[in-house]
Amino acid sequence: MGVRIGKNVFISSGAWIDVQDGEVTIEDSVRITKGCKILSHDHTAWMLRDGEGVSQKTFIGQGSFLGMNVIVLPGVTIGQGCVIGAGCVISFDIPDNSVVVGTKPKIIKRKNLDTQTWEKVT
Repeated sequence: MGVRIGKNVFISSGAWIDVQDGEVTIEDSVRITKGCKILSHDHTAWMLRDGEGVSQKTFIGQGSFLGMNVIVLPGVTIGQGCVIGAGCVISFDIPDNSVVVGTKPKIIKRKNLDTQTWEKVT
């Protein structure tokens, strides 16, 4: 339990990680910009279970970038090489090499590792 942070990780001012009894793993070369929040504890469950929250494992993969004010909810896995656009609330797992944007976050691009180019997701 706790926070595990890899090498060459940048965490900007105003960003925070809420662990409580859960676990957050941030792999190497991750960039977390201003105002991001990474959670491993479900505070909503506290209201529904007489004060008992649910702790989970939250994971940010190697080389990923979290734009300004991104919120990563408990239990989410963000794969390697992902770009998460500013203001996204990530409530579902994101596959490796994906770009996610929007107020209703959706994957818009995936990196083709053979050609090293970004391709639109239909």
